[in-house]
Amino acid sequence: MADNPATATLISKMGYTEKEKVQVKIAFLQMLVRMKLNPAQSELINGFFEYYLKLDEKEKEELLKQINQLDNAKSFLTA
Repeated sequence: MADNPATATLISKMGYTEKEKVQVKIAFLQMLVRMKLNPAQSELINGFFEYYLKLDEKEKEELLKQINQLDNAKSFLTA
């Protein structure tokens, strides 16, 4: 899958189960990191993504837990 803003945004509309939401968000963040967008572009794309894929508090905690286990965790937290 090519890393471009439209693809990253549309990932949130893919068919996924409730259990896969955190993994979908991680895949999206990985794409944002690889695209090396400026902060304004990242914020805009992230806004569209989060409109369609909302995480509850438990899912947000799981997301942070999984991100912190990645080798490049710092780049995800700034994306």
